[in-house]
Amino acid sequence: MKNRAAEFSQRLMHDNRSVSVDIWCLVYNHEKYLHSALDGMLMQRTNFPYRIIIHDDASTDNSAKIIKEYQRQFPDKIIAIFEAENQMQKGVSFFRKMLANATAKYIAYCEGDDYWIDKNKLQKQVTYLETHQDCVSCYHNILPVNEFGQYDESLRKGYVYLKDGDYTKKEIRSFVLKTQLASLVMKNYLTFFNENDIQVYQGVKCNGDRRILLLCGILGRVHYLSDVMAAHRRVFYGDSYTARLSKKSTVDIFINEQKGKLEIRRLYKYFTGKPIYPYNDILHAIVTGFLLRQFCIKNGDHKKIFKEINLPFYAFFIYVPFFFYKCLLKTWKIFVSNTLE
Repeated sequence: MKNRAAEFSQRLMHDNRSVSVDIWCLVYNHEKYLHSALDGMLMQRTNFPYRIIIHDDASTDNSAKIIKEYQRQFPDKIIAIFEAENQMQKGVSFFRKMLANATAKYIAYCEGDDYWIDKNKLQKQVTYLETHQDCVSCYHNILPVNEFGQYDESLRKGYVYLKDGDYTKKEIRSFVLKTQLASLVMKNYLTFFNENDIQVYQGVKCNGDRRILLLCGILGRVHYLSDVMAAHRRVFYGDSYTARLSKKSTVDIFINEQKGKLEIRRLYKYFTGKPIYPYNDILHAIVTGFLLRQFCIKNGDHKKIFKEINLPFYAFFIYVPFFFYKCLLKTWKIFVSNTLE
């Protein structure tokens, strides 16, 4: 299988494009937060040009009106894409439309309900990437805030405090997300995608943050800075990712997690031509099989879990070994009981 990742890595190492950044901003009913998001992007002090590419997915509030007002004030900074119908509800990805406009050397992300709090954020990250050619992306610490923009440490959850350093290969292969997408600046490898790459990339149904982290990790080094330069807003109502996740049952969350890991492995194999680990399929089947069994015992819904994950051969690794284990355990107990008597 062709190693697309190696091709991309070489092209990134010899990318002679002038320094510039395209900021991807996804918006849906973010009127309450959009001013903070756009002001945080527009306050950036850089020695290079940057643009904000905003995709409004047919918001039903005043988001589009706010975007148009900012676009009128900053026509050279803002490119706006407005949808007539909500694409997410139709299962249509925004990716191609954003990609068509993303020509800069670097890409940054900030969704409409998050915001940047350091005016030198872009400059710091791009400077690091420019002076470390082997590095493909750069993250940093985030400030967890509630819907009112108030700091709330209880909302941090999986996002830990980072010291200056690199993601390890093990962390990347395990899909460990230490921080949030609003902290990312990465080299724009997306412009190297051919049609098949786009179809595979779009076809992988998993958390977008993990998909990006994995690709950056296989293309080069992933670095993070200790600076706190963005606020990540966690809102538990509406159509935010956090709100959608909070409405799901424990079983559904587990199912999505396992399906996502399988999808991301497929993506890794496509771009590198090899599995994440040697004997990956067998080892992953055994480990996942064990996790599924333990989860089924604790939470029930065996049928739903196996139907959704759709991997019948896992049943072999779940039930057969443990069937023999139970038999052996029962035999051992009988033997010990007889011996004691």
